[in-house]
Amino acid sequence: MRRLRPPAVVVVAVVLVAACGGAGGRGRGGPSVSRGKQLFAATCVTCHGLDGKGVPSLGKDLTTSEFVAGRTDDEMVEFILVGRPSTDPLNTSGIAMPPRAGNPALTDADLGDIVAYLRSIHVGVGPTGSTDGPTGTSGTTTGITAGEATGSR
Repeated sequence: MRRLRPPAVVVVAVVLVAACGGAGGRGRGGPSVSRGKQLFAATCVTCHGLDGKGVPSLGKDLTTSEFVAGRTDDEMVEFILVGRPSTDPLNTSGIAMPPRAGNPALTDADLGDIVAYLRSIHVGVGPTGSTDGPTGTSGTTTGITAGEATGSR
């Protein structure tokens, strides 16, 4: 039996760690609903409540939001990245939603996890018009008017 030389062992170890999603142990096989729930609880609850149903005069109910339903995952991540100023005509609460939900440490992958969690708690009409259970994770943007933009603050 041949013994691996130290440089070969290092190369094998690096490849295995990379294949498993890095040293943090969290693979990126796709967005994680459970991690999204944790991130939501740490970042979004102040305005949207622990259950995502919104805090009066602060954040909208995300569980039935047509805004959430009418956007793809990528569009939702982009929205959270940018936020929404209080002066935006589609902002119906008058309260600004800061970029990255006010947490600049959130990565794009973290935002994807939050969106996955939002999809898991959302009921109602999805981007493709279905009404059975949580919305899908793909589809096209529908024409949403200012009165329907209920996913922002």
